[in-house]
Amino acid sequence: MSPRVTAWFSRRVWNSADVEDLVQEVLYRCVKKASAFRGESDVQAWCYGICRYVWFEFVRDAKRRSVADCVVAEQAPERDPVERISLRVAASRLPIRLRQVYELRYEHDLGLESIASMLSRPMGTIKYQLSEARAHMRRFLAEE
Repeated sequence: MSPRVTAWFSRRVWNSADVEDLVQEVLYRCVKKASAFRGESDVQAWCYGICRYVWFEFVRDAKRRSVADCVVAEQAPERDPVERISLRVAASRLPIRLRQVYELRYEHDLGLESIASMLSRPMGTIKYQLSEARAHMRRFLAEE
């Protein structure tokens, strides 16, 4: 799980020391909170939920410190670099509620049920937000 968590944060934070700190924090919280895991979702979704909360805390603290190296970027390793940059720019323009769903589905290949469980949203909401995110992405990419 550690390489996936590292990759998840590496796409969001440019400073490698911060990435290492965030990964350690997630692993620490996963171990500390293991007894709280209820088994209602898969372990991967539960861990990504912890990543998400650690990320939000980091961004909130970074805003307080006025740190500018918190960049959310969509990755698509199988695509050429120009297309990857276009996807990053387009994904960064999505509202956070849509970007979360979009990234979990297409970046992390999580199923809709896992995403709904992780974000504590109804399945219908996840489907709608994913559809809305795709429509925004098409519009953003068409503008370029």
